[in-house]
Amino acid sequence: YAKGLAYSQQAHDLMTKVNYINPTIADTHAWLLILNNQYPRGIALLQSVLEQDASFPDVHYHLAEAYYLSKQYSSAKDEIEKAADILAKTIVSDKAVDVSLEKKIKDAKSRIEQALRSDNPGNPG
Repeated sequence: YAKGLAYSQQAHDLMTKVNYINPTIADTHAWLLILNNQYPRGIALLQSVLEQDASFPDVHYHLAEAYYLSKQYSSAKDEIEKAADILAKTIVSDKAVDVSLEKKIKDAKSRIEQALRSDNPGNPG
């Protein structure tokens, strides 16, 4: 993932230089930061994308995964629920959507709920 991060960093730097943030490029760069264990930077970038436009289910999904990997399970749960809600509305409106995203969100939600139960043994979920 290091090579991908280097390329995405170049794209991100160019966007920053011209003062334009493309949500897809920023999401990709943030995800590569996360895959390279740079959780705080990836989380901050994803949060900034969502501050501009919160309608991207894949950005919420990536943020949920970043929170999960950094053991912020409650925040991960909030984001994965947002991702699922937005995806459901996107599918209903016939907008283009990554067909694998629904399964990814479902799997992530299950892992997050399991982590929350393990983190709070007395909490049924």
